[in-house]
Amino acid sequence: MVKYERRRAATEFNGETATNAGATLSEAGSARRSFLGRIGRWSGALAMLGLGGEIWQQAFSERSVISSAVAGGDSGSLPPPTLLFASNFQGDVQFTAPYGCGSTSCWQDIAGTDPSTGFDFTGLSIFNGGYRGHLITGESGTNAGNIGEYHDNQVLTTTGPHGNQTRAARFRTLQNTRGDNQNVFGYFADQRTHPERLYFKYWLRMEPDLAEKMGPNGWISFWAWKTSGGDYRLTSQIWTDSNSVPFWSIQGDNEANANRPYERYFRVQNRSVPVPQGEWFKVEVFYDRNGRGRAWQAINGVVVFDYTPPEGQDLYGVDNGRIRQGTFLTVRAAVPRTREVWLDEFEIWDNFPPASSNPPALPQSPGAIEVTQSRRLGATA
Repeated sequence: MVKYERRRAATEFNGETATNAGATLSEAGSARRSFLGRIGRWSGALAMLGLGGEIWQQAFSERSVISSAVAGGDSGSLPPPTLLFASNFQGDVQFTAPYGCGSTSCWQDIAGTDPSTGFDFTGLSIFNGGYRGHLITGESGTNAGNIGEYHDNQVLTTTGPHGNQTRAARFRTLQNTRGDNQNVFGYFADQRTHPERLYFKYWLRMEPDLAEKMGPNGWISFWAWKTSGGDYRLTSQIWTDSNSVPFWSIQGDNEANANRPYERYFRVQNRSVPVPQGEWFKVEVFYDRNGRGRAWQAINGVVVFDYTPPEGQDLYGVDNGRIRQGTFLTVRAAVPRTREVWLDEFEIWDNFPPASSNPPALPQSPGAIEVTQSRRLGATA
């Protein structure tokens, strides 16, 4: 189930840039997207058609247990989960050539249809916006001809999260430019229709000398969203302390790029769960802005954060803006060496998905979290 092997294509393509895989593949992908989008209601049909039915039936029979243990509260209040997008970076999925360069940055897309999932990166239309990678240098004179001196992104064959040879996305940042160099994998969305609840799951692999390259008081962001007008930002990061020891951090603030004083509404740190280095680890992130809201995060099935704002607070800024963009990864430069991060098995759901039967273990209880800092500065509406 992890690699969608029930329908994984026997042939993989290795084009330098994304190309159209053909009408047949496109139609198959469209049909499969429509079909997968209904799995929350059609688990019985999946079994009849042989599309991993036993796994899905077992998963949905456990959904009430999962919802209670993982999502908290009454499981009956949660709608059946729907898979909105997934890619294992198979087929003709590849980074496009950089384009639209300004004075200090360029844009870059991922395009192509993944036959292992049936989804097409083009448009990432679930957000009514689309995927856009942002290659930032902070250096005047950045253009399509020299952006490769700062960033190098490719989909390549590597040893995957489960020990097999597979294709995955590699993000590389090649040099430091006064700390401004960032390689951002994210999306822009129609804020009027962006969901107020989403779940993301993907695998990351960072360098074995990650902490050394980050140095004291460094950071990497691996998931975030921002609302319209720079009103509010929720972000998950890896930080290092003054001794270069990495730890997990999540915070909500009024978005540092806004034309207003920077304020931190809350920040929570977790130093009890180790940060993997040089090996694949599974990232799960869930947020819900209904009511006061909720921010949940697990690493390798261990819940790192499960934050619900206290009474009188919420995951909104003063303007109550809606989400307009998000990022799944921000790679920053390291001095003096290259920084490299790999990404694979990327999924987006509208709620907590069914439990995977490989392995069958549920994430650990949030009660096991040791939080070393939790505070609120400023005030929300």
